[in-house]
Order: sequence, then C-alpha cells, then structure tokens
Amino acid sequence: MKNLFFILFLTSAIFSQSLFNSFNYKNTSLDVVINPVSIAMGESFVANYFSPSSFIENPANLFQKNNTTLFYHTRSFNWISETETFKYKSVGGTLKLQIGDFGIAYNEFHAGKSLFNSQSDERNSTLIFSLSKLIFKNFNAGVNLKFFDHKRISDLGIGLNLESNTAILLDFGLLYSVFKYSSLKSQHEVTIGTTLQNFGTDYKEKDFIFSNDYRIVRLPRYFKIGFAYNLQFKSNETKNDFQILLTGNYKSLLNPLKKEIGDVDYWGIGTQIQIKEMFLIRIGSIQLPENNLLYDRAKPILRYGFGLNLPLNKFGVEIPLTISADYAFIPINQIEMYNQNGQIIKSKKTLSAAGITIRMNDIFFNEE
Repeated sequence: MKNLFFILFLTSAIFSQSLFNSFNYKNTSLDVVINPVSIAMGESFVANYFSPSSFIENPANLFQKNNTTLFYHTRSFNWISETETFKYKSVGGTLKLQIGDFGIAYNEFHAGKSLFNSQSDERNSTLIFSLSKLIFKNFNAGVNLKFFDHKRISDLGIGLNLESNTAILLDFGLLYSVFKYSSLKSQHEVTIGTTLQNFGTDYKEKDFIFSNDYRIVRLPRYFKIGFAYNLQFKSNETKNDFQILLTGNYKSLLNPLKKEIGDVDYWGIGTQIQIKEMFLIRIGSIQLPENNLLYDRAKPILRYGFGLNLPLNKFGVEIPLTISADYAFIPINQIEMYNQNGQIIKSKKTLSAAGITIRMNDIFFNEE
C-alpha cells in the first residue's frame, strides 16, 4: 500500500492530473512533444514545416519538400532511478499524394514496470492520421484525426487496474508563407502558423482504485500561433552552405479548470544553425505555467541539441535518400526525495530525446 500512494503522489505531481479531476490531464502522449528537433528549439514548431514530424504540432505543416519520410523519436522520463522505465516514443511517416499530403504517427507514454511500480504496467497512447492541402499559393490547411486512450494492468488484480474509452479528437491548422525571396546567393522565407488542438468526444476513465464507474476526465485543448524564419546562404542554386532557422511559439490552454485559470500561457523560441547541409546545432528556451517538481513555474528553461544529415548521394550512393540523426538535452531541476525504503535519492539534472528520420525524395510524385 505504501508503494501505491508513492506512485499516486508522483503521478499527480508530474502529470498534472488531480486524483479528484481538479486539473486537465496533461503531459501525456496527446500533448508532449517527442521530436528532439522541436524539443531543442523550445517546442516551437507550429509554423515550421521543415521537420517531417511537425505535423503533430500543426497538421498544416505537412506541406513538405520531401515526398516520403519515416521517423522514430524517443524522449526519456527516467528522472530518478525509480522511474527508469518511463519513456515517450513516436513513430510515423509522411507521404505526398495527388490529393494532398498525408501523415501518420503513433505516440505513446509507457511507464512499464519500474522499481517502485513493479506490479503494474501502464501506458497511454495517441494514434494520429493527418491530411493537408495547399489551398492557394503560399497557404496550406490541414487536419489531424486523433485517437487517445489509457490503461493500467496490475499483477495484483483488477482492483488496481485502469481502463478508458477511446477519445476521438481533431486538430485544425493553417500555415501561410508571408514572405519569400530567393537569389543566386541567398533565400529568405517567413511563415506563420496556427492550430486548434484536441476538440472532440468526451474522454472517460475507470480507475478501479477509486471507483468501478467511468468518470469524465478533462483533456487539454490548445490554441497555438507562431512563426518561422528561414535564411539560407547558397554557393549555387542547389547547394546550401549555411542556414539559419528561427522559430517562435505561443500556446494557450483553452479549457482550464478552476485551479488552472492562471496557468494557461506557454512560450517557446529556438534557433537552428545548419552548416554544409550536414551539421546542425540547436538551442532554445521554453516557459511553462504549471507548478511542477521538475521545472520552475514561468521561468525560461534552456534546451539544446545537435543533428547530423547524411545524404547518400554525397557518398557516391545513387539513391535519393537522406538519413538524419538528432539529439536533444532537456535540463530539469535536481531534487532530493525519499524513496520507498526511506533513503534519500537525487534526481537527474538532464533528460534527453533522440530520433532517426529517413527522407526519400521523388519516389512517388515529383513536385512542380
């Protein structure tokens, strides 16, 4: 029983879900950014279509320069030894079709069987189908169809299980290229993007620890708006020697409960520098409104990371394919706490995220 209440305390403190439904159910696979590129840049990709998986943050970002992509991302959440199995993951891809651009992603948070939670396996997941279309020149619109659920299975019996219905949700997004200029030596582009997220059916959970009845749990709805500025310096029409990407993002919680009225504003900003089309350095900052063990409320939080692009044709392989590897560092507060055995333990100072992306150009349809 001591283990159970330790688990419930951590769940409430970290995942912003009150046991009595006083808060929205946040920090799940539904709203946590798992893409290491976006994480390193302050989770600010509402207007950035250069990252294939950023349609998860705004479906209009499916406006791709690449015809076909595949990606796999993972974000650690093992902030203390007792949570060593806690992890987010995302796998998916995009495809350019004649009717529009299509994307699919499966996001999951898996608690697994950690040291303090060895008797149960818990996860929540979000399946996303995305479609976007160029409405007219420089203006793209998109929609995400999402399916979210949550379950816990305990080895100690059904009395500790959790089950849910599947919530069916929609995101709506727009992306507009405000300014674009290209010369022999440089190219400039400014885009703005906006999206509404997580509108749909009621989400209900039955947590057998507290009740045998389903109860409605509030899922967060968000409004996002932001910009991206891309500057490229070219040695010729096809080769980029140096590139700078600036992104910014504002996110607002639209359906706060009473205790969340003052905790609705999220901010993020980031910079990426790309050298010789291959080497990337990223730095960003994010500001969160919630009280949380791992982050200070309303304080800018540093993020940073790096990436490597490997176009196979640069190595003599005549295949139109680029493999990208990305990594992000996520600094957190280091805290001390007692574990279930009464010993003092310290949390980590930094978490991480990593990803692999494969871009396959001109496989199905050529861009005009």
